[in-house]
Amino acid sequence: MIRILLIALFLATGTSSAEAQSNVQKTGKPLEGSSKVEKNPNLGLATLAGGCFWCTESDFRKAPGVVKVVSGYANGRGDHPTYDDYAGRGFVEAVQVFYDPQKVPYQELLDYFWRHIDPTDAGG
Repeated sequence: MIRILLIALFLATGTSSAEAQSNVQKTGKPLEGSSKVEKNPNLGLATLAGGCFWCTESDFRKAPGVVKVVSGYANGRGDHPTYDDYAGRGFVEAVQVFYDPQKVPYQELLDYFWRHIDPTDAGG
């Protein structure tokens, strides 16, 4: 049940890429800063947590209209979580999906997300 609530929390985060730097900082992952993708105001940004970020990242790299996917951590305590300590500090694995809203609307990204994760699987 907690996992479903965490996923729902991240589903509410559909932002423009102009807000991307702030969102990436909150995940504890270093900014990529110089990326033209992250600075493109015409792109949308969705932050999603679906268990294992490697699987979620891989799935979204194949989605139509997706320009870039960045893995990281979100919603925990402190700064700069690592793969060894993120869970103990309350972070969850998440991805930021930069997408072209002219090619794929946010709702279609969410539909794609739900087809690729199982929110009832506590093991990820």
